[in-house]
Amino acid sequence: MHQRLNKGFTLTELLVSSAIGLSLITVVTSNYFHSVALSNQQIKRSVLSAELDSLLYLMNAEIKRAGYCGDCKSSNGFLISDATGANRSSVAINDSVTALTGTCIRFAYNEDSSLGVLTPRNGDARGYRLKMEKDGTKSFEIYRNYGGIANWNCNDGTHWLDYQNDMISISQFDIHREEVIGISRKKQNITITLTGNIDGVSLSRTTRIAINNVDY
Repeated sequence: MHQRLNKGFTLTELLVSSAIGLSLITVVTSNYFHSVALSNQQIKRSVLSAELDSLLYLMNAEIKRAGYCGDCKSSNGFLISDATGANRSSVAINDSVTALTGTCIRFAYNEDSSLGVLTPRNGDARGYRLKMEKDGTKSFEIYRNYGGIANWNCNDGTHWLDYQNDMISISQFDIHREEVIGISRKKQNITITLTGNIDGVSLSRTTRIAINNVDY
């Protein structure tokens, strides 16, 4: 009988096997890092989406109360007047009660529905704006002032606070006013578009707010 000898891999077979193994490792590794990158992108989109939705929810809840006075009867001191006093509105856009577009909105309402309050108190004044900084960057800011409202305007440099989320930057805050046609013109719609960015991921959200208490 002839005895069959066990032979190992030839050099060529070993090189081919190694090449195939390396190719498989490269494919698996590439797919893994691609999956991780996609997962990271999705996480960023989720975080950004939640933050933008939260901001729009806050603005929607506040702006729709613009001009609310409580028990005001003959005159509503929570409406904002223009420089001449001829026009009034529940919101001012870029400090104008008649402007249709802008990047700053101001309004006031009787926050706690206190009786006998005829004009805005410190905590009743509200505002949101997108400010261009000296270095060219943009800052989204919220008006919060409990020390008097003498400087309650879109250009004030003291009482506007950054919304304080270092992960996210707001690159767009567009406000559009639509007047509702009618004899008394007591309503208006405000459309807000907000765009945020987080580490290369960008998302936009829009909300539309119907507001009463308009008095042009």
